[in-house]
Formats: sequence, structure tokens, C-alpha cells
Amino acid sequence: MLGHREQNIYGPMKLDDIHNQMQGFAER
Repeated sequence: MLGHREQNIYGPMKLDDIHNQMQGFAER
């Protein structure tokens, strides 16, 4: 059940956020 909810957080909308964070780390 928890896994299912976590998947929702990692949806396509959040994917953009994760990508942005990854780029931020690369700049650092």
C-alpha cells in the first residue's frame, strides 16, 4: 500500500522536480 502511494509521488509531474534538483546538484 505504501509503495503504491510512493509511486504517485514519483509521478511525471514530480519527475520534472527531480530533474531540476539533479541539475542543481550538478551545478554545485
